Amino acid sequence: MSIDGLRRVNWAPVLRTLIVGAIVVIGLRQIRRDIGVTAADAEGYWQAALRLRDGAPLYFNLPNTGDPTLYRYAPWFAFAWVPLTLLPHGPVMTAWVALQAAALAYLVWPLRTSLAGIGLAFLVGSMLVRTVLIGQVHVLMLAGLAWGLHRRSGPVVIAVAASLKVFPLLFALTYVRRREWGRLALTLGLTAALWAPLLLFDLSDFPEGGFNPQLPLPLLLGGAAVASIVALRSERYGDLGVALAIILGNPRYNHYTPGYLLVPRPR
Repeated sequence: MSIDGLRRVNWAPVLRTLIVGAIVVIGLRQIRRDIGVTAADAEGYWQAALRLRDGAPLYFNLPNTGDPTLYRYAPWFAFAWVPLTLLPHGPVMTAWVALQAAALAYLVWPLRTSLAGIGLAFLVGSMLVRTVLIGQVHVLMLAGLAWGLHRRSGPVVIAVAASLKVFPLLFALTYVRRREWGRLALTLGLTAALWAPLLLFDLSDFPEGGFNPQLPLPLLLGGAAVASIVALRSERYGDLGVALAIILGNPRYNHYTPGYLLVPRPR
């Protein structure tokens, strides 16, 4: 092919295909690595509920043990697991992991309409495979945010998510941007109400969270600040700005943190 012929070729689809192909390869390697992981985090929720039933401390800290039974969420989530502990352990764990898998499918399904979307779904989705297999509530929380963020139930959805991971409270910037002060106040009030029972428990040995930044601190904070400004100023990209602010500013970065990119829905 001549040089003129090469210039006339539309390289954009070729480049998109190559990029998506590379992302798929990375995703497949990630999935292969995670196969065989057990429902360790779900076991932590089960054990927290058993401690409530037995009158044992809900919160405790065993540093450097990697103990999956550590519990860091608001108390209501442990109470919600108490009835499940009256059922057979195996089927409950299987059903819980299946629920996380369904939540992940819900998150990635809207991205199927473009090559870029498919690439994002596969890359971020593959990062969440381990999260599904260990039964982490994170994926279900993300699906709840994606479903309800812009519905009337938005304040409830954000408050519930914030009672599990705290940082999703930043999605309330949507109400600041739109000057919906009543919905903002409701979100903050519900979040406080969900966390308030924490004060009834012994917190002297509350599990500590590690600081695990993925970027130099100035770049991390600067990126989070820029993303927050986007969240406050842009209606179209506001949700994406919040997601990036959470990812960049999260002091407890984990393999599932990029999952926040799946919360913004095509509108």
